[in-house]
Amino acid sequence: MNVSTLETRAVLSHAHSELKSREDLRQLACPPATATFRPVPHYESVTALVETLLKRKLQVRREEYAVQRQGHRLFSVLDLVSDRGEYGFAIGLRTGNDRSLSLQLICGLR
Repeated sequence: MNVSTLETRAVLSHAHSELKSREDLRQLACPPATATFRPVPHYESVTALVETLLKRKLQVRREEYAVQRQGHRLFSVLDLVSDRGEYGFAIGLRTGNDRSLSLQLICGLR
């Protein structure tokens, strides 16, 4: 494991969170919808993001996910590369199906 992977794991695994794979996210239960709140399963959010990135010719090179609060909060880092390999990108994502966090993204260049 390289240093950046260790640093990411240290950030994602703090505060009683559990590291998960993208496929693990599929198994997480989502709270029931109400008249004013419709939670989106974490797996669906991540899949939609990755599909949108692929349409823009950005591929996921590395991805890490961590959940908290019985899987209701998601934190993730996606390392991306363009199809020409000229630039590296990173996207941080966090969201909470417990109404504690709205879907939030932050992006950067490497």
